[in-house]
Amino acid sequence: LSPETIRDLGHVDRILRRAVELGMDPVDAVVSATLVPALYIRDPWLLPLRPGSYGSAVVVDDLSSFKVNTVILEGEVWFRGRLTKEIGPHRIPPDFLMSVRVPDLEPEDLHIRADGGSRARILVIGAQEDDVYTERLVEEAEVEDGVVLPPRGVHYAFVVERHGVYGGVGRGFVKGFGFSGGALAGTVAHDSHNMIVVSDDLEDALAAMRILREIGGGYALVADGEPVATVRLEVAGLMSDRPMEEVAEDVDRLVSEYRSMGGTMGNPLHTLSFLSLSVIPALKITDKGLVDVREFRIVNPVLEVLD
Repeated sequence: LSPETIRDLGHVDRILRRAVELGMDPVDAVVSATLVPALYIRDPWLLPLRPGSYGSAVVVDDLSSFKVNTVILEGEVWFRGRLTKEIGPHRIPPDFLMSVRVPDLEPEDLHIRADGGSRARILVIGAQEDDVYTERLVEEAEVEDGVVLPPRGVHYAFVVERHGVYGGVGRGFVKGFGFSGGALAGTVAHDSHNMIVVSDDLEDALAAMRILREIGGGYALVADGEPVATVRLEVAGLMSDRPMEEVAEDVDRLVSEYRSMGGTMGNPLHTLSFLSLSVIPALKITDKGLVDVREFRIVNPVLEVLD
């Protein structure tokens, strides 16, 4: 879950409220959210309270709102209406920090070529808000000096291997993000969590890659080669050791700036992070290239070169 979702709607407590609203017995709901997962992962420390087990529990006001009253962790009270102990810094292994290792690229490294014509039929990922499925779209695009230019409303989509293994780049096109004049990029990209970039300008795409490398991963919104807003996720490029509220504010700021650039999605970061999940149809983009998930193969984003 994203930090702003936890802040605004809740976490497991939200799921419990919804389950009870839909008619589930509150005790069954709590068992499903606590005991069942513990049994499934076979973790003896998460089993029910009993002599010899960790004294960890959550006390709620009632079984409808599930408002948290008290949190006890390993026999110590950490929350009773407010935090009762200071949460100290975590020791994060150095290898988990500054983990974004992408090569220095040039605009030519991002070109999608269609030599021999002035137009081309291209495959486009149809991104859909609040849906991990995408559409398989076909559009016509102009070709200039053998390089395909995205048509109006269509962005470039790139995935760069960012773990320092081989630096591969996947190239494609995506439609649905709405913004213009910049790039949106992130290192949360299921499931391999490479760097994913959506942009209508190659220089902005490259700038976004550099910025994410500099901040150690997360999300970046770029315009005119400069960062407009960033969300720093310095732990493996996926998480942050900062307070949740601080990270949520960064997300709010980035999404607000994205909308000021014409962005049409309510949660663009969620949609961005699933564009590379190549087991869910129809088209996805990975560091290996554009994937037709139903055929389960890498495909060329250029279907046909036209005169």
